[in-house]
Amino acid sequence: MGAVVVAVPLPGEALMPVTDAARLLGHEGTGALRKRLRTGTLRGVGPRGDGNPGREWMVSRPQIEAEAQNRGRVAPPPPEPVEETLADLRVEMLQGALGAAQQARLDQAEALVAELRARLAEKDGRIAQLERQLAGLARSVADVLATPSTP
Repeated sequence: MGAVVVAVPLPGEALMPVTDAARLLGHEGTGALRKRLRTGTLRGVGPRGDGNPGREWMVSRPQIEAEAQNRGRVAPPPPEPVEETLADLRVEMLQGALGAAQQARLDQAEALVAELRARLAEKDGRIAQLERQLAGLARSVADVLATPSTP
């Protein structure tokens, strides 16, 4: 028997079990894929190998999905997400500005409420002071009226 040549997956390449790959490609078994792995025409990792502690061969997901797509067995993958457009950036900036403006208004409203409470406390204090003065005047008037006048 010759040496087994396994093409190592690319760094960060997604892997899938060989049974799932066979099912995706419409194979009855996994023999054909394992043969391709051993000859190096399919990237993957052998069982209990580096990066694969399991008992099953793992194959390159991108390779299998591309082959399945070429055979018409799977819908094309969704398009890659598009980078943010200028309009998206504008929306984010406006949302940030709105958030900052709302926070500034909330801070201003809180300051006004605090000032209003302070003024109300001052007025309450002034009213209490005037009530005490009025009570004192009322007592002095009552005292003046209560003293008998001399003819």
